[in-house]
Amino acid sequence: MNHVAQLNRISTIILLGLGAVSCVSNPQQTNSPVYKNTGQQSGNNTSVYKNNPLSSDVLVGSNLTNKEQKNILRYHNKVRKNVKVPALTWSPKLAKYAQKWARTIKNQNCSLSHSHSEYGENLFKANKKYKVVDAAKSWEKEKKYYLREPLNQNNVQRAGHYTQMVWRNTTKLGCAKTMCGNEILVVCNYDPAGNYLGRKAY
Repeated sequence: MNHVAQLNRISTIILLGLGAVSCVSNPQQTNSPVYKNTGQQSGNNTSVYKNNPLSSDVLVGSNLTNKEQKNILRYHNKVRKNVKVPALTWSPKLAKYAQKWARTIKNQNCSLSHSHSEYGENLFKANKKYKVVDAAKSWEKEKKYYLREPLNQNNVQRAGHYTQMVWRNTTKLGCAKTMCGNEILVVCNYDPAGNYLGRKAY
């Protein structure tokens, strides 16, 4: 089902890390887009973790290596398994979209902003020493701010990346990367989108 009600999106930049704020050494991310509750609910994904193979010849769809693709998908599914929601499958279509948006951000002086599409979206930018999977690891750290209550403007500010990762009705994931000078930029898109205000992530 197409989630088109894309109101109240949040694009606040969050800076992680200790010490002085620095685009070179501290990861940056923007909150996942937020949607008003439309009352629509898609069906549950019934995929099983052990039946979610990752072959070495998988069509990635972006410029991620096969290893990077496997690692970020596995990490998402590890986080989802911890809260007993079904595994995601990789979508080359989403990865291609994520790659297109990553290039757009790069061409806009690497200023983090959302694509405002029908997909859920998480963004991450950090020193090039970080790996693609570190984006997912940083988003997972927001788990401590999510108390399994319905999303509102307050809790989604602090936990929106995490709640999109574990949104029960999301079934597909696609990610991409690009370099912005000495920084790595990671874009992940999710379908169906999560983060509907008034609903619980799981």
